Order: sequence, then structure tokens, then C-alpha cells
Amino acid sequence: MPLALLQPVLAHMTMRANVRGKEVVGEISEGAEIRPYRSAKDAVEGIPEVTLRELETFLGDVVREFDPNMLLGTLFTDRVATPLTDREIARKMAFLMAQSVSNKFYKAIWSANRNASGSTTMDLFDGFATIIDNEITDKNITSDKGNFADLGSINEANVGDKLLEAYNDAVSEELQSESRIKLFVPRSIYNQYNKWYLAEFGSVAYNKEFKKTFLEGTDDTVELVPMTGLKDTGKIIFTVRNNMLVGCDQMSDMEQVEIRRPDNPKALQFFMMLYFGVQFESISPQRLLVGQFTTTTGE
Repeated sequence: MPLALLQPVLAHMTMRANVRGKEVVGEISEGAEIRPYRSAKDAVEGIPEVTLRELETFLGDVVREFDPNMLLGTLFTDRVATPLTDREIARKMAFLMAQSVSNKFYKAIWSANRNASGSTTMDLFDGFATIIDNEITDKNITSDKGNFADLGSINEANVGDKLLEAYNDAVSEELQSESRIKLFVPRSIYNQYNKWYLAEFGSVAYNKEFKKTFLEGTDDTVELVPMTGLKDTGKIIFTVRNNMLVGCDQMSDMEQVEIRRPDNPKALQFFMMLYFGVQFESISPQRLLVGQFTTTTGE
């Protein structure tokens, strides 16, 4: 249920099922090409370059108890014509709790920071923004490597120009050649972009909508994807869908969802256990550009 409710996010990423613990991912850079013929038997050039990364999922759980009798006569039950049974109340509560679990992942998928002794979803795994911060610290994402750009200050007056400048000047030609690029942005940046677009192009004949889906000037190849979880990260991310890996299980009996009687005979217990984790398949400039901005207005 939590992953089903996460579909608005997962639609822009690639889900890997049956991952419990670590799975090796990455890419192979192969530079094979035709050359002028050589007859020497030892005329061999180069070997494939393999860059490995680890997609790790972590086991998490939630245990909540509730008394169905305490819910009778509340807004939860008085909107129906016939009284709800304990079983029906339990079903509704299970759905609401699963929905709450899912909602916590919307921010955690970006900003979570693994803490094995923690007690929230933000402690379960490292989110994409946290992974980026760690790679920046390790100097694996830098301007010199071509997968990082400092965008300075972004505001409603310059947001469109800044995003297009980052695409034109910082995104690699290999990434630009992709037929569909995802541009993940904080929702505040997306809102500013819509206002900027209306101010710049509101009067032109082809502007038929206020909401914009693609970055203007990219021939509809760069899709704007606003993400609530990117708030306060100061980051935008150019990449492709298959580079954003979301690991889960969903296939084994290790994951459980139960509604059961606890020691308290008056209560019901909601219990859920699942695996979850995220990783970039590659942080090479051919598949990723991280843009860092310092300040925005109109938050």
C-alpha cells in the first residue's frame, strides 16, 4: 500500500523489487570503436571501465494500537448511514495508517539520513539529496567532473533564465541527447517558474496554459518535476528516470502487514514491516547534473 500511494513520485523513477539488503548497481563505460586494420596479433586497446555503486534497502517497521470503541460516534464513523463494525473500522484505520506511512516517504525519499537508532522514516535510509551531499563531500560531484553547477541566487525574475542556462552550459551533451530528461526541482522553484513564464510569454498565441510541464527552450525534452521533498535542500537535479533507483522488496514473506489483537483485549494493533532504500545508478555527467542555488524568494 505505501508504494502504491507513492506512484506520483515513482512515476519519475525506476523501482527495483526483491531487494533485501545490498545490490550492486552501476554502469559499464565501453569505448570500443572501429579503427584502421592492424595485422599485429597483440593489437588490443583498452578494457571496459566498470563503475559500481550499491543500492541498499533497510528493514523498517511500524506498530500502532487503537481502540475501535473510542472511534464510535466521532467524525470518523458518523458520516455513514449504518453503524460501522469493528472490522470495518479496523479496515479504515489500516488504510489511513498505510497512507500516513506513504506520506512520510514523500520527503524522506530525498532528505532521509540513515540513523539505525532513530525512530522515524527520515532515519531509515539515505535519501537522494543526502547521497548527493555525501558525494560532494567526497569530491565525486564537482564542477571539474562536470556533474555540478553553482547557480547562485534564483528568484521569480530570473528562474527561467537560470534553469535554461544550467541546461545549456552545464548539462553534458550526452545527457542533453536523451529524449526525456527529468528536472527535479523544489515546488517553490516550480511555482516561481510558472509565474516567470506567465510574465515572459503570457501574451503569446501558443501559451494556452498557466501550468508548464517542460522547460522552455529545450524542445520539450526536459520535464519539470516538482518535488515537495526537495524543499530546503537548495538543489535541482537533471537526470533520467532509469538513473533514479528505488529499492524495495514487495515479493518475499519478509514484508508483512497485519491487523491483530495485542495483549490489550480492547485494542487492535496495526503492524507493518518493509524494505526501502534509494540510489543513483550513476553520478557521471553523462547521466546527472546537480545544480546548487543559494537563495530564493517567494517561498
